[in-house]
Amino acid sequence: MKITIKTLDQKTREVDVTPEDTVSDLKLLLEKSTNIPAERQRLIYNARAIDDDRSLREFDGCTLHLVEKPKKRTSDSNTAKEGSKAATTSQISTVLDLEKRAESVQEHYNAAFKLLDSQFPIPVVRLDLLQS
Repeated sequence: MKITIKTLDQKTREVDVTPEDTVSDLKLLLEKSTNIPAERQRLIYNARAIDDDRSLREFDGCTLHLVEKPKKRTSDSNTAKEGSKAATTSQISTVLDLEKRAESVQEHYNAAFKLLDSQFPIPVVRLDLLQS
């Protein structure tokens, strides 16, 4: 039986497989021709990734799309974690600085309001007297 494989660079390949083969077997076969390790391959059908244990019988005559999973970074993972901690600490200090600034602005606003109130007192108007 034949299955068509289409890659991201728009190349197509026809692969001969048996109905008993699994997606995992197909990936091993594709590894030889594409130089993409089987564990980094993802086969897509109808916009969904296909599980490795599924039988190829279901895909007779179909076109499957082959995409490559991104490489895992093992040595940089610690650096990335430290970087995210530093960013979190930086964000916390930024929030604390903003809170201090807001308090300072509120204090200046209150002081300015008191100064204006002392120099230009606003007369209190009783609304109940105006209604009659």
